[in-house]
Amino acid sequence: MDKKGFTLVELLIVLGIIAIVLTIILVLLDPPRRFAEARDAHRASDVESVIHAIRIDEVDHAGYSTAAIYTLYPGNNYQIGTCISGGEFCGNMLTEESCVDLSRLRDQGYLGKIPVDYLYGTTEKTGYYIRRNTNGSLAVGACYPERTDEIEVTR
Repeated sequence: MDKKGFTLVELLIVLGIIAIVLTIILVLLDPPRRFAEARDAHRASDVESVIHAIRIDEVDHAGYSTAAIYTLYPGNNYQIGTCISGGEFCGNMLTEESCVDLSRLRDQGYLGKIPVDYLYGTTEKTGYYIRRNTNGSLAVGACYPERTDEIEVTR
């Protein structure tokens, strides 16, 4: 007899091989890890944007920061946002109770928008922090990095 087509056993073997290959590919790609890395990359970009906007603002205003930054107590961490109180927790970091409102940087065009962490942030408590160091430099960081210990830029 001359039959055309595949037998049931042949089809099951091919489907089994395809299932094994797809499982291996999914394990190797590890989508949750890749998404977390992408969110961390976005957080790092947001941190760079904020510190760059602050520095450009200082250059345009003869070295003076916006009052929201100039009045920060050196060495203390402050969450970026519009909260008046309740901003004392930023991930595992203890921050001051009041937030730092950087909307002036947005309003004057130095910053396109105030960054907000996709998973944990709101406009009141963005999930990003700022610190004025005792040597005059500024540090901006993300409160909730997922795949790294810290996302912070100091300039």
